[in-house]
Amino acid sequence: MAENKKTTSKKAGTAKGRSTKQAKQKRNRAVIIAIEALVIVIACVAAIAIWAMDKKGGNQGAGSNLISTDVDKENLSVNTDIADNGYWNIALFGVDSRTGVLGKGTLSDSIIVCSINKETKEVKLVSVYRDTYLNIGNDTYNKANNAYSKGGPEQAIKMLNTNLDLDITNYATVDFSALVSVIDAIGGVTIDLTAEEITHLNNYQVETSKVTNGKIENVSGAGEHLLNGIQAVSYCRIRYTAGDDFKRSERHRTVIQLIIEKAKTMSPATLAKIIEEAFPKCATNIELDELLALAKDIGSYKIVDTAGFPFDKKNDILGSKGDCVIPIGLEDNVIQLHEYLFGTEEVYNPSSSLQAISDKIINDTGVRPAPKTEETEQEDTTSQEQESNQEE
Repeated sequence: MAENKKTTSKKAGTAKGRSTKQAKQKRNRAVIIAIEALVIVIACVAAIAIWAMDKKGGNQGAGSNLISTDVDKENLSVNTDIADNGYWNIALFGVDSRTGVLGKGTLSDSIIVCSINKETKEVKLVSVYRDTYLNIGNDTYNKANNAYSKGGPEQAIKMLNTNLDLDITNYATVDFSALVSVIDAIGGVTIDLTAEEITHLNNYQVETSKVTNGKIENVSGAGEHLLNGIQAVSYCRIRYTAGDDFKRSERHRTVIQLIIEKAKTMSPATLAKIIEEAFPKCATNIELDELLALAKDIGSYKIVDTAGFPFDKKNDILGSKGDCVIPIGLEDNVIQLHEYLFGTEEVYNPSSSLQAISDKIINDTGVRPAPKTEETEQEDTTSQEQESNQEE
């Protein structure tokens, strides 16, 4: 990773005006695909259960069923310049596995960066759209989800660090069956359904039940329903109602929030059941002591915000690669990402290697940021002056 330096100018100089960026960030927060947030729940509640059993002198090996796939940390392109900034950044992957394979050879349908502020316990989730055209970690360019298929979690983490200038070394991966197990273990989730959603939910149960070896129980009648694991996962997968993928993302967040609310009030016995049911269907290289550290303060952790990356994007067909999400200036998007995640006073200056990737994407796609005009420059200047006056 090339050396990074930060400018001394406060909150200045991005390619677009701050008010424009903030408006786009707010819109993009509504489109995150957050099914992988399940990993946070599993990690935290399972760690509580391990901690509770250890305190009672119970099974010291409660976490032994968790699949561990190690990665070579020397091959992750870690950005060492942000390694000590007070945040723990974790890569979360949701894979569409029909065979239980959680490593190389399966596409990551969902990719998320989970950033935890170690001091405040605030958590932010940034979903990297799976079809984003990026360097997939081996100096070839394709959709982001190809990285996991080509090289498993190691290459997928490298892809994130390389394109986003991050310092990720830890990851966790889940598939549909893990989500089903967790929802069943907590006694289901209650959701208000429309008649149209029920039709699609029941249709999706056919495939979900095959993947998870579960039983179909059709839902009928619009209104509130207590959904079991297969039903809730099928609800998450609905994309054919008004709102398409945007609405589907909202459904994901609804289910995840309900899981989190229940997880914080569970008994040790219920948490132990989640370990037994879900952990064999997850893969991670997070150490037990790190899980225990999360567990001891589980009530203090809070997901405070979510967003989708890239913030500024365009959909286009790129030959044989198909329909891709193209960053409108990867460099500018990464500047926004670092400000969003870490809230630093100084504007982030992307590494030279990332600048080269950004240029390559522009050359490959022809998609580039609009040139900065006098109007946008004036907008930046006005924004800076207003912030300076507020500080005074």
